[in-house]
Amino acid sequence: PVQVDKVLGRSQPFGFDSMASPTMQDASGRPPLALVALVVGVAALCVSQLPSWEDLSTVASVDVLGAPALGDAESMALHTKILGGIRLFFAMIIFGALAWLIGGPGWVEETNYHEKSSLRSAPVKIQGLRVMVFFTNWCWLMLGVYFLGAGVTALMSLDGGLLLPPRLLGLIFAAWEIAAPNALLVTVVVSYAIWPEVLRKEGPRGSTRLKIPVVLLQHCGNTAMVAVELLLGKTPLLLRHAALAPLFGCSYVLFAWWWAPRAAPKYGAQYMYFFLDTTLGVSFLYIATLGLLTVLEGFYCLAWGVDSLLDKAKAEGAPLVMQAIVLAVAVRAACRFGD
Repeated sequence: PVQVDKVLGRSQPFGFDSMASPTMQDASGRPPLALVALVVGVAALCVSQLPSWEDLSTVASVDVLGAPALGDAESMALHTKILGGIRLFFAMIIFGALAWLIGGPGWVEETNYHEKSSLRSAPVKIQGLRVMVFFTNWCWLMLGVYFLGAGVTALMSLDGGLLLPPRLLGLIFAAWEIAAPNALLVTVVVSYAIWPEVLRKEGPRGSTRLKIPVVLLQHCGNTAMVAVELLLGKTPLLLRHAALAPLFGCSYVLFAWWWAPRAAPKYGAQYMYFFLDTTLGVSFLYIATLGLLTVLEGFYCLAWGVDSLLDKAKAEGAPLVMQAIVLAVAVRAACRFGD
C-alpha cells in the first residue's frame, strides 16, 4: 500500500520509527495540514452518520428515558422515584466533584514528551476552568449531564404534566451514548495503561495522585455509575449511533490543538497527552489519531454489547441478583484502587 510519508514526499518508513527529529519539525505545535485534513474528514463523515432529530425523538421518549427496567405496573411509580433519585444523586456527585476541582487551589501538571519531540516540557498550571482540558473531565461532564437530565425526566414523568422538549430529551440520550462507553474507556486506560506506567517510571510515590478520592471517583466511580444505570434503567445504546464516539474524539483533538499554544505560552505549545504531540512526524500522528478513534469506536461497540446482553437477560427473566453480581465482578475487574 502507498505510505502516507511517500504521498507527502518524505522517504522515512511508515510507523513509529519515522518520528522526525526536532530539527525537522515545527516546534510551534501547529498540526500538519495532512493531520488536519484527516481529523476534519473523519469528523465530517461522523456528522453525516449522526442520527436525525426524528430518530432521536423516537428513541429518547419519556417512556424510555424516564421508565425503570424493574417493577410491574403496580410498583412502577415507586421504582421510577427510586431511579430518578439515584440518577440525581449521581449527578450531584459528578457536579460536586467538578465544582471541587474547579474551585480548588489547582495543581501544576508537568508535561512529558517523547525524546524526538520538538516540544519543550513545561509546568502547566491547572486551576479553575482549566481542569476541563483533560479528556477524563469531558467524559465526566457528559455523564453528569445525562444523569441530571434523565433523573429530572424520570421524576417529571410521574405526574404526567410538564415534560422536557423532545429535542432536549434527544440531547440527553446522546449524552448517555457518549458518556457510557467513554466511562469504561477511561477506567480501563487508567487501570491497565496509565497506572502501570506511572509505577514503572516513578514507583509508589508517583501513583499517590491516582489514589486521591476524587481521582478514584472519576476513574472508577464513573464505570460503577454506568453499571447501575444499565441495571436499573432502560436507556439503550444503539449501534446505529456509533458515529458519536469518534466524533467526540475528534472534538477533543480539535480542542487540544486550540488549547496547546495557550497552556503555557512562555514554553511554547503544550499537549496534555503525548500522543497528541504534533511534532512527532505525520506517520506517527496518523497512527496515533486513527488508533484513538478506533479505540473510541471499539469501546462504544463493547458498551453496546454489554447493554444488549443485559437486555436479553432481563427479557428472559434472569434474577436481578445474578445480573448485579455479574456487573459488579466486571466493574471490579476494570477498576484499580491501589498499586
